[in-house]
Amino acid sequence: MVSNHTDAAVTLFNYAVDGQSTAQGAFALAAQADAQSNVGSWVTLGAEAITVPANSDLSVPFRLNVPLTATPGDYAGGIIIQSPPIQGETTTSTGDAALRLDVIQRQGVRIYLTVAGNATTRLSHGGLNWERSGDAVSFTLPIQNTGNTILYPKASLSLNSVIGATTELQFETPESILPGATLTLQATLPQAAFIQLGSADATLVSEAGTERMNTAFSYVPWWIILIGLVLVLVLVFGAWRAALFVRRARLALAQVAQMPRAEPRMAGESAVPMVRGDSDNSESAVPERPSGR
Repeated sequence: MVSNHTDAAVTLFNYAVDGQSTAQGAFALAAQADAQSNVGSWVTLGAEAITVPANSDLSVPFRLNVPLTATPGDYAGGIIIQSPPIQGETTTSTGDAALRLDVIQRQGVRIYLTVAGNATTRLSHGGLNWERSGDAVSFTLPIQNTGNTILYPKASLSLNSVIGATTELQFETPESILPGATLTLQATLPQAAFIQLGSADATLVSEAGTERMNTAFSYVPWWIILIGLVLVLVLVFGAWRAALFVRRARLALAQVAQMPRAEPRMAGESAVPMVRGDSDNSESAVPERPSGR
C-alpha cells in the first residue's frame, strides 16, 4: 500500500532487490544496479512505475516465484518505492567547478521467506583483535554465517589483568546476519588502564551455539620500556664493573703472595753488611795501629 498525502498525483518507480547484511550488522537492501540472485530476481511487479492520485492510497501487487532449484534456507529481500529525482540548484564559486545536489527519496518493504528443507545453523569466527588509540581500546571480532538460516548473535568481552580488576564489555549487537554474510562485531573500552598485562576473552552466543576465543591483552607505554632498558643497561654495566674489580683484586693478591720474603735476623746482629777481602789479591781489612815511637 502506497499513500499520497499531497494535493497532486505522484508518479513513483518500484523495483525488487535482494537483502544483505552490512559490515556493522544492520539489514540493508541492495542497489537497483546490483545483480539480484534470490528474492530480488524472484519478485515480479505489474509495472516499473505507478501513479498515486492526490490524497489517496494505492495497492501495489507483486508475484513471488521461488524456483525449484532454490536451496533450503532463509532468504531476505524487499520492494523499493522511489520518487523521481528532485533537481537541486547549481552552485559555483571562484575557481571551483559547478556543484549540483539532486535528491532521491526511497522507501522499502522487507520480504522474508524460508525454503523448506534441512536447516543448518552454523556461525564461524575469525581472530579477536584489539587496537589502542589514545586512552581508548577498540576490539573487533569478524564473524560469518556459514549456514542457511538467519542468525541473531550476541557477544561479550572479559578483560583480565594481573595488575588490575576484571572489566566486562558488550559487543555491539547486530540486527541479524543473513546466510553467507560476513560482519565485524565491535566493542570499545573508552578509558584503558595506564599499563595492561593480561588477556581478553570473548564469548559468542547465537542459535548455532556458544564459541569462546581469547587473545593477549598487554601494553606498556614506550617511555616506560625505554626507562626499563636504561635501568637494565645500568645494572649490566655495574655488574661488569664489579666483576672487573674483583678480578683485579684477586690478581693483585696473587702477585703479593708470589713475592720472596726476607729472612729474619738474630738478636744483636748488625744490619751493616760485613766486608770481606780477598786474601790473595787485597790488603787486610784490619787497620794498622799507629807506632808508639
